[in-house]
Amino acid sequence: LEDVTAPPVEAGAAIKGGARVLELQSACPFRAFAELRLSATALDEPDLGPDALARGSLLHKVMELLWGELGDQAALLALDEAALRACVQRHVQAAVEAEALKHRSLWPLRLQALEVTRLTELTLEWLEVERQRPPFVVEARELQQAIAIGGLHLSVKIDRIDRVGGEAGGKLVIDYKTGKAAPAQWAGERPEAPQLPLYAVSSEQVSALAFAQVRAGEMAMSGLADAAAGDIGLKAAEQDWGEVVLDYRRVLEVLAAGFREGEAAVDPRKPAVCGSCSLTMLCRIHEQAGEGFALEEAEG
Repeated sequence: LEDVTAPPVEAGAAIKGGARVLELQSACPFRAFAELRLSATALDEPDLGPDALARGSLLHKVMELLWGELGDQAALLALDEAALRACVQRHVQAAVEAEALKHRSLWPLRLQALEVTRLTELTLEWLEVERQRPPFVVEARELQQAIAIGGLHLSVKIDRIDRVGGEAGGKLVIDYKTGKAAPAQWAGERPEAPQLPLYAVSSEQVSALAFAQVRAGEMAMSGLADAAAGDIGLKAAEQDWGEVVLDYRRVLEVLAAGFREGEAAVDPRKPAVCGSCSLTMLCRIHEQAGEGFALEEAEG
């Protein structure tokens, strides 16, 4: 595809989007440029009741409230079934009511009640995974952090940080996902999900990364850990952890520098990337690459 170079980002300019800057640059440089620098995005279509984005926000809020009360795994294990359900339902109710205020008539009380029931059961199912983990202490929730990478200064929000491996252990950074997620999404020169690697390079104390896949019937915590961290319930990295993080840094610096320097080629990582993009009329990829390109492999 034809290469396109946009004006570089001005030194000191505020870049909105956080880790999504690198996610989009990896997916397609043109999309990153269009969405984040030109603000070219599709108009939201109002839905009756929570959409996927709102449900993701609700889950994050419930986990923030819940672990703010519990604090560690020991407190979770100390609750019997009835007490745990009451605790979860209280926080779910608070989260749904707060979110509903933003949507007014689109979230009638009947739909709010259904969402409380759905999210309560989903959270209880997830907590069974948390109960089976090696001991942990929740150190931070929804932590805002400034990260400098490849000449960009990004403001990111970390879903959760656990202290694992006892007093001598390290930090496990957790990213909640309601869709399917796997550590393979961190690999390669154009990673699909660069958020957790970005957090890893921002702190020397991070010794493990994990996706918390909170998905009904498919609950899983999967990730990668420093072998020196001991048994923390995650796969140990085959490489030295320092080398893993250095490789993450190299890849992320290339992506960040590309965005900063104005690299804006219409160059999707794979055809399926175009299936979730609303900018195909703007980039005209169908004309450049042939009909059917955007939807090829969409099922994969």
